Amino acid sequence: MQSANSEWVSILEFDDEYASIWFKNVKRYAEAYPDMQGFLPIVVDVDDKGVFAGFTNEATFAASMNSEIGILTNEVLLNYQNFQSSGLVIKKEVYEDFGGFKPSMKLTFVYEFLLRLTYNSVNIMTIPRIGYKHMNLRFGSIFWNYKNGEDRVTEDEVKFWLESAKKEHFFTNDRGIKYEAIEG
Repeated sequence: MQSANSEWVSILEFDDEYASIWFKNVKRYAEAYPDMQGFLPIVVDVDDKGVFAGFTNEATFAASMNSEIGILTNEVLLNYQNFQSSGLVIKKEVYEDFGGFKPSMKLTFVYEFLLRLTYNSVNIMTIPRIGYKHMNLRFGSIFWNYKNGEDRVTEDEVKFWLESAKKEHFFTNDRGIKYEAIEG
């Protein structure tokens, strides 16, 4: 992020891909909704062979989970934890101000980050157009190791990380990631 010189930044995992229309969609939505500070794609999850496995981030459109259709809120996050930040387009200033990701949260670093943003009233909209393909459980990733390797995660560990994320997100001033403050 420190080398980005634009107002908006995006997160791309090394084995994932943006749809050619994704940034055009984001630009249109950013112009139509100037109060939004971030945009999530509907993510197409594929397995390691490229076969469709499901969608992610679409829970923002479930009226039973969300009073503001398409908007990521605490209400949605507390009811449904499976969100991807892959493909997220967010204002660089927001990412820096709220400390970015905290990888020490292990399985829930994305969840903790999104909780931190929504609890601090950052406006994030899921765009109802498919814009991002995500390889689900790619070989060598932490999630692959937890599902398929020797480090299989137990149900109790999943609960531990979810509860930790729900507590951790309140600490917004412990990140120190203002890049100008840590360079040198």
